[in-house]
Amino acid sequence: MPNIGTSPNNSLSSLTARINAQAEAERQALENQVETEFKTLCANLRASATNAFSTIENDIQTAAATTREKTAAQIKLLNSGFMERWLLCGLASVALFLIVTLAGMGMAFLAKHYLTSLRQDLDELDNQKAALEATIQQLHSQTWGLTLIEDDNGKFIVPPPKTKLKTGWKVGDRPAIKME
Repeated sequence: MPNIGTSPNNSLSSLTARINAQAEAERQALENQVETEFKTLCANLRASATNAFSTIENDIQTAAATTREKTAAQIKLLNSGFMERWLLCGLASVALFLIVTLAGMGMAFLAKHYLTSLRQDLDELDNQKAALEATIQQLHSQTWGLTLIEDDNGKFIVPPPKTKLKTGWKVGDRPAIKME
């Protein structure tokens, strides 16, 4: 059968399959990357929070122990110099607590921002996938359901099921097949 306008290496069905496979592979790769990044971020946040909380607890326990000891000494000695040192230790403990708390809040904000950005990327990929699927549907409707196939026997145009083909027609001076 003569070649009637088919591409030498591609067919519509293989193009559709490749586009779908590529879109699926890109979606899967992005999902895997997002999942890996999210797990790494969660592990890092968990480790940082655990470290921060243990440091805070140790600092609070140390400050409480120091406070008890110094309070007893202050009651015995009634020395204003000890009172000033206690105040500095208390301020240092509060400052350390505030620093750790603010650092944790900053990390939480960055994680939220990163996750929001990843969600937007996923939404954009979903929109691109929908556009590609619409393009495939449009191409399929514009070709009237014809399928181009090439195998060992040659190149073929396969009509949709229940289509009657009538030969002997001409379009201009070229031979044609009419589909009914």
